[in-house]
Amino acid sequence: MRVEPYEFGRAFVESESSPGDWYLVDLLERHRLGVCDCRDYEIRIQAAIDRGDETTKPWCKHIEAVRELIPDVDDVLFRMAAFEAKCERNPVRLGVRRG
Repeated sequence: MRVEPYEFGRAFVESESSPGDWYLVDLLERHRLGVCDCRDYEIRIQAAIDRGDETTKPWCKHIEAVRELIPDVDDVLFRMAAFEAKCERNPVRLGVRRG
């Protein structure tokens, strides 16, 4: 499965069943579990989330393909979330030096 990085936390993944079709995966969404715009994700995973049901798997094969490219993806995403939370708690104005 071909994966093309797009921007931080996002990548395009080529469809296995329809080469030439691409799906956008965003690992930063859904509390860092990721979302995908493929039909499998929309029908099976997102529909279960919308109903308030448990999902059988937390992600589709396209999300899994992107996650496999990043060593220790869960650690990276955890550290990003911690950094973002720290920034929200302690905003710093640009151009101001702390002594």
